[in-house]
Amino acid sequence: MADGRFHSVFSDKEFILEQENKNTPETTERDKRLLETFLKTKDEDRNIEEISAVELNEYISQFIISIRIKKSTEYEPTWLRSLIASFERHLKKKGYSASIINDLIFEKTRKAKTAKEARKRERTQHIDSFDKRRFKGLARQGFALNV
Repeated sequence: MADGRFHSVFSDKEFILEQENKNTPETTERDKRLLETFLKTKDEDRNIEEISAVELNEYISQFIISIRIKKSTEYEPTWLRSLIASFERHLKKKGYSASIINDLIFEKTRKAKTAKEARKRERTQHIDSFDKRRFKGLARQGFALNV
């Protein structure tokens, strides 16, 4: 019996793909290429989905620790999470047997990300406190600052 509350769906896969953000595949591909570029510096030519989870954990954790913006500054923590999500999406699409986000075998990768995020927060807080001290010093010297 047909019920007006339910829309007929030809393919659940097609529906999901239609709803996916159009930028997501591009972002995933860009991030995957960035990891592949890093892997080439380690003389690794295999596709990431062909690398064992143990080896890939080592590579991605090294990648997370070493990645910098071209001006040699640190990436924002949200971008690191986005990178890992991109790798996860790519591997899942390829039928990879392990999850970077959920499986214990990738704990080192998650710890590297957490440590890098903490270092970025620490540096940001240090800069903020330095700026506040500098601002107070200028104010004591009689400078009028419009903020």
